[in-house]
Amino acid sequence: MNLRTLIKKRFPTLIDFWNRFYNELAHAKYNNKPMDSVFTNIYMKNHWNGKLSRSGTGSEASQTTEVKIIIKRVIDEYKISTLLDIPCGDLNWIKDVDLSNITYYGSDIVEEIIRNNKANIKENHHFMIADITSSKLPSVDLILCRDCLVHFSYDDIKKAVANLKLMQSKYILTTTFPSHNNYDIVTGNWRPINLEAKPLNFPPPIAVFNEKCSEDSRYHDKSLGLWRIFDLP
Repeated sequence: MNLRTLIKKRFPTLIDFWNRFYNELAHAKYNNKPMDSVFTNIYMKNHWNGKLSRSGTGSEASQTTEVKIIIKRVIDEYKISTLLDIPCGDLNWIKDVDLSNITYYGSDIVEEIIRNNKANIKENHHFMIADITSSKLPSVDLILCRDCLVHFSYDDIKKAVANLKLMQSKYILTTTFPSHNNYDIVTGNWRPINLEAKPLNFPPPIAVFNEKCSEDSRYHDKSLGLWRIFDLP
């Protein structure tokens, strides 16, 4: 057992503290920057070191096997006919989900992502550049918002939720970590968020689906929670 593994096993709190401190320093440059420039910079530099997807390791096949099952289950059980995927990223995994009977809207704040997606557009797929915190978005049966709010400050999370409520869509399926506590970050950084905990205070979800995340044992609770848009705070 090497020294890093030993320290991680014996002092997990110390490792968490160091990771948080390091991430805050590394992402301080994004403070007060426009959101489009932040995420364009992250995408162009492959900041999350994805080998198969510049949308990050959470978009690769090893981390989305269960997610694909969850999406199909929600579509079938809740009779979804229209879906807004925001941020849609580079479609690395969702392209494998059967959406043949779904009107799909893919939206992302990074212009190059949308340009590339449009080049491979399907008949029932529509793509648009949009900022989830402020842009007008289509009203749909289901909003898929995976691995998005985890990168936002508290302020930007609240702006995103307020904007989504204006669209009067039915449901949102979004990332939550039910066993974690919350802390604030600069938008562009990352941390696990528990949407039901303070200060986000989402009501209990209709359903919670564990993603079976294997990237890190600390995030075994990574899930997709399903809420009615009307019920969001």
